[in-house]
Amino acid sequence: MVDPGPSIQEVPFVSRATSAPVELLERTELLARFRPEHFAAPQRPTFRLLVLVAGRGGTHSVDFDPVPMRPGRLIYVRPGQVQSWDHTTPTEAAIVVAQAWVGDDTGWFPGDDAFVDLDDADLDAATALIDVLRAEQRRIDGGAASARLVTSLFTGLEAIFHRSAGPAGATATPEPYAAFRRAIESAIADGPPPHNVSDLVADLPYAGRTIVRATRHATGRTPKEVLDHRLVLEADRLLAHTALSCSAIGASLGFREATNFHKFYVRLTGRLPTALRRERGPISAP
Repeated sequence: MVDPGPSIQEVPFVSRATSAPVELLERTELLARFRPEHFAAPQRPTFRLLVLVAGRGGTHSVDFDPVPMRPGRLIYVRPGQVQSWDHTTPTEAAIVVAQAWVGDDTGWFPGDDAFVDLDDADLDAATALIDVLRAEQRRIDGGAASARLVTSLFTGLEAIFHRSAGPAGATATPEPYAAFRRAIESAIADGPPPHNVSDLVADLPYAGRTIVRATRHATGRTPKEVLDHRLVLEADRLLAHTALSCSAIGASLGFREATNFHKFYVRLTGRLPTALRRERGPISAP
């Protein structure tokens, strides 16, 4: 796979004082922990991050889409997504980070929610879980029982997020579709990914028609449409957050000719690849 260069910081999970797989921080505390330049460049966390917003003002960008910060909003950043911090606007928020193995493993795809606005009941439940996590964090002892407890509190918050996301988030993801999504993520990570769905799912323990039914049930799209939109998402990430040329981005995504990538991108998005880059401005390494 083509090296995307140093423009995106990959951020590992590092707990402050314990080996716990989950940590709660206040947003002001997190921003004060590092120099401003740490937040100036886009970041690709290797962990999960839930942000329960209490104040108003500023944004938190997820895959270069700015999410306005407002009370009662719950933002979810999954491993591998690209986030950008608005470190200049003081806004109250509780941030819960968890290692990648905590929670669901389906990742994020186009069409999935990056945030939800909680109703009063869900906001009360989420606030209560965070209050318990805050108390448990003060007494965590590094043992297995403490780890299970804080992990369950994170998955509880995650469940509130999915329930609040509506019917798509409330319905359990069909396993054949989840396996298909994992196969796409693995192919993109190993790169370059195949563009033929049959090649992508050849090693999965499901018949092609089973994957088609599960994918349509979960998304309303065909597997090919899901794959194409995921390739566009990855192209957008690289266009917006790296200095790679369009031909290099196309090559990293399995397009042998730059013109084929160009046609594919225009067909799916209705815009030129360079248009997104012009909107985002020049890229510079941190």
